[in-house]
Amino acid sequence: MAVLLFTNRRGQIQMMQTIAVLIIFFILVSLGIVAYVAFSQGEVDAERQEALIQRAQKVSTRVSFLPELLCSKGAAEAEGNCIDRSKLESSQKVFDDNKEYYFNYFSYATIEVEEIYPKGNGTKLVLYNHKPGKVRNIEPTRFPVTLRETMDDGSYQYSFGYLLITAYGK
Repeated sequence: MAVLLFTNRRGQIQMMQTIAVLIIFFILVSLGIVAYVAFSQGEVDAERQEALIQRAQKVSTRVSFLPELLCSKGAAEAEGNCIDRSKLESSQKVFDDNKEYYFNYFSYATIEVEEIYPKGNGTKLVLYNHKPGKVRNIEPTRFPVTLRETMDDGSYQYSFGYLLITAYGK
């Protein structure tokens, strides 16, 4: 009888050791899975941010070369980084009337123009504004521009401002 009790206890101890090893193994596997998910989520967020930056740059390039805004010299030559004020003021209505068309170019973004010098009163002219329902990331991009106004005598008056393009990630 003593031999039977001794082997029973020995089997119980070995069973408890096995269960303890299994519990520790599953805890380590669980910690590994949690670490992997956290690491991969960080990579996904970094890739989303990189994609948003690239989209913001693409939208900025498209806006800076829009014929709807550019100053023109003579028949067809356009001035670089110059926005014609008369085109700027009338383009707001064009952007509003053709939201679907411009959404294909700009996606979820806000495009604003602000004059800094000489008037520089802080008012921004919003050309395009299409925000998603839930905004996850925002990537603002500023470009300096020259604003050209045609005077009554045919001469030009220039002022300085910036083009603010805000791309939204959802």
